[in-house]
Amino acid sequence: MRRTMTVLLLVVAAASLVLGAAGCGPRVPSGPPAIEGRITSVTPVLGANSAGPADAGMIMIEGSGTIGDKAAITVGPSTLVRRQIKDGSVTDATFADLSAGMRVRAWVDGPVAESYPVQATASAVLVID
Repeated sequence: MRRTMTVLLLVVAAASLVLGAAGCGPRVPSGPPAIEGRITSVTPVLGANSAGPADAGMIMIEGSGTIGDKAAITVGPSTLVRRQIKDGSVTDATFADLSAGMRVRAWVDGPVAESYPVQATASAVLVID
């Protein structure tokens, strides 16, 4: 009986790890975004030895939010980038997947430069169409 219980606990623990790993990792913040709107331009920043697509850069967003109606948002390697699919689920994305015309929500981390447009670094960007 004890051996059966131990095996059962190990199976449940392994299943929890597998299901947890399949959950797309970190989630976008649940609070309101700093800005929501359309990307009007994308400016990649390539590393010194980068031969592939950029994983960082700046996106210009025009819309509305707590930081204003226009923002220059830096997307770095540590920025969480996700894409919402029509069924409501969310999948991984990268800076290279971002393009002008996409509707996005952006959450910022750290100070916001109060220029016009405001400038900030994104903690998360969610593509919503």
